[in-house]
Amino acid sequence: MKLVLAEPKLFKDSISTISALVNEVHIRVDKNMLEIIAMDPANVAMVVFNMLSPAFVEYEVSKEKTLCINLDSLNQILRRIKPTDTVQLELDENKGKLVVKARGESSRTFHIALLDSEHKEQKIPELKFPAKVEMPSYVFDEAMEDMNIVAESVALTAEKNRFIIESESKMNAA
Repeated sequence: MKLVLAEPKLFKDSISTISALVNEVHIRVDKNMLEIIAMDPANVAMVVFNMLSPAFVEYEVSKEKTLCINLDSLNQILRRIKPTDTVQLELDENKGKLVVKARGESSRTFHIALLDSEHKEQKIPELKFPAKVEMPSYVFDEAMEDMNIVAESVALTAEKNRFIIESESKMNAA
């Protein structure tokens, strides 16, 4: 297995976000995509992440593999990678490690131990949502930052032609 990203930002940002919810993940890699499906420890939030093979400048997968890794370890490594670096992910089956190589002004190589874990296939539930909201992501990001000033939780309400984001604490509201 050899996967190469010329622009690692999307992968870095995605792993950073996922690591806020789960510590350990099973990464499934097949000829079409890299996939992470995971539940948070409280079984409240599910992560479904797919990165299709065309997102990589090089994508070599001879057979499907599932790798169990500590996401905090991967996230710490990815934080050290510059936006202009090329990132290469390789599997060293002999040593049981995921090898992460960063190439840019300098070359760095990191080895992450694969974890032994019983992999139970996470089923993605078929959900039917009564509403669909489309907006620029920066608008949503700004709203979440505003709500974070007030409280740690938000209420999302979808009405016809209107989407309301609210937050409330004992002292403040937005």
